[in-house]
Amino acid sequence: MGGGSGSELGKGDSAFRRWLTALAAAATASGVLLLYLDSQLTFIADDWELLVARDGISVGSVLEPFHENIVVGPLLVYKLLQAVFGMSSAMPFYVASISCFLADRISDSGGSGPATLAARPSGG
Repeated sequence: MGGGSGSELGKGDSAFRRWLTALAAAATASGVLLLYLDSQLTFIADDWELLVARDGISVGSVLEPFHENIVVGPLLVYKLLQAVFGMSSAMPFYVASISCFLADRISDSGGSGPATLAARPSGG
């Protein structure tokens, strides 16, 4: 009774690890491909509004609507990246954007993501 469930648990864990490794490899490959495709691009359209048109970080500039939306998070990330890396290349901004996108896609978004699967008891 105890020996059989232990071997089944090991098989399930092994399959889950292979699945998780494949997911990590696919996410990494897609991130590298997206960065390669973005490598020759510069800032576009709405980037300029957040980077140039809004002076500094003040309550007014942070809470000012952007296409009728409040964009506190993206604005603060853009301003931080601008302060650290400048505007000679858009690549740091693309790295941050693509990393956030991939993290969102592989996170638990509806109960079927890796976080939910990892939290499920293996015996049941």
